Amino acid sequence: MFVINTPITFILAALGGVVYCLGFPLTFAPAFAFGPIIGIAVVLFFFSATDDSSQVDRSPKKALRVEIAAWLGFSMVCNLLGHYWIAATLGEFGDIPAPFNYLLASLFSLVIMPHYLIMILLWRLIPERYNPLLQLRHPGMKSFALAIVLTSLESFTPQQFPAHMGHAWLHLAPYLGLAPIFGVPIYSFVSFWMALGIVMLIKKRFIDYGAIVTFSLVLIISIINPLKQIPANRRPGGPLKIRMMQPNIGNHLKLNLERGHAKAIEHTFQLYQRLSSAPSELGQLDLIIWPETAFPPLVNTQRMREGLEWPHPMLQKIAAQTKADLLFGGYDANPERQAGYHSQYNAAIHLSYRPEIAGNPLKFSQVYHKRILIPFGERLPLGPFGQYLRPYIQNISYFGVGKTYPLFKLKSGHRFTIAICYEVLFYNYIRSYLNSVEQTPDFLVNLTNDSWYGRTSEPYQHLFLSKWRALEFQIPLVRMTNTGISSITYPDGSESERTSLFVATNLDLRLKLGEANSAVPTLFQQWGFLMMLPLWGVIFILLLLGGRFQRRRAA
Repeated sequence: MFVINTPITFILAALGGVVYCLGFPLTFAPAFAFGPIIGIAVVLFFFSATDDSSQVDRSPKKALRVEIAAWLGFSMVCNLLGHYWIAATLGEFGDIPAPFNYLLASLFSLVIMPHYLIMILLWRLIPERYNPLLQLRHPGMKSFALAIVLTSLESFTPQQFPAHMGHAWLHLAPYLGLAPIFGVPIYSFVSFWMALGIVMLIKKRFIDYGAIVTFSLVLIISIINPLKQIPANRRPGGPLKIRMMQPNIGNHLKLNLERGHAKAIEHTFQLYQRLSSAPSELGQLDLIIWPETAFPPLVNTQRMREGLEWPHPMLQKIAAQTKADLLFGGYDANPERQAGYHSQYNAAIHLSYRPEIAGNPLKFSQVYHKRILIPFGERLPLGPFGQYLRPYIQNISYFGVGKTYPLFKLKSGHRFTIAICYEVLFYNYIRSYLNSVEQTPDFLVNLTNDSWYGRTSEPYQHLFLSKWRALEFQIPLVRMTNTGISSITYPDGSESERTSLFVATNLDLRLKLGEANSAVPTLFQQWGFLMMLPLWGVIFILLLLGGRFQRRRAA
């Protein structure tokens, strides 16, 4: 029976967590695209789901202790090594000194990868007679079924910062030709199956040809069918010329802005006006973009929409100088609540340049209210009880939750949608957004503020994971941040020039776009995770036929 004592299990699983983390950007270590496969194989080795049911029944309590030790060792390392920036954030944002910030950050190990714990609990809670996986005696069929379960749990278990198995394949871009069809789930699936194949080889001396062949086919097809670059722009007027204004507003200054300190606001306005109005080598700009929550004063877009209020004079001055549209992150008033709980939205606001309006060339065009709010940062995940705790818990924004999927339009005819901060990491959310607008957008904008994480790996990881949306939906991703990294990711995974961390600067770029109305929703956008079902059906049939053929040869 493959069960060893709990301390050794914890140590080996922790080492598996180290290898897993190498699949994602770390500022202090090299990247290894297939590191997660090896790391997960180490952890799954200790799971009873990869044993025979007779082995599970021998000592269920001891087996459960080993599984929990493996999960904890793996999750703790993935948290404290891969997500070590959580402790830095608690120190910077929460004013929690070391070592208490690290002790508190270690608690996130319990929720950082909950799908593996759910697998353990499901295996234990479902009686044997109702657990179809326990009836599978063939190691290849069992590993195939477990790979499906793990891929499904990974995709649908709520996670704060989803770093899935398949995400590490981004290192191979543009050789990811299956991304617009199956999205990241197919790369997670073949990675899980390959990891389980390694476990079966060690435990049962079984060579899982199904896992090897499927992994190889996915890799080969992805390589021989690379993602395509956007063709030469044939639109009238040429590429869209955008300015990405990275102000590099520090955390303490940002807090003073949110508290309404006059000197902080004056300093920020001068910085914004200087950067936004600076001459551009591109000539006349079409769109100037500011990052998440960049504009300090509270905005009331409802009054703007009704013509009762004009945009701020500083914004009008920038528009008069640049003659460009302005898109910025800010705080929008909730007309249903005058003050307090849910009285503001974390918003992205588009103001259109209209030279025919004397004195006020900027006119309100559209607004997006953030819909996925960060727990304990922008909301308390306690439903209606959160409003009663608001007087006692001060360091939370308590934003209202957006309800609509607006489509933004420029006077040039270009269309775009917006995701704020971590919203871009959830492919199901972006898919729902894209499928809800009446016209296919030309590009996706992600407004972000990563300043709270300091000089850590988080900005690189955030960018790395967000790039998948460009691949899956074949749409350019314009990522605008407060302190970096700001850049454009194209549908083939290539990236434009990028800004450095913690530098106040402009990034003026020509956004390459296809022909007008040429964008077609990808299969993954249309069907999402459901695209995996026919693939699994075909593999299942082939495994059955292969097993029958082997039995006939043996007879």
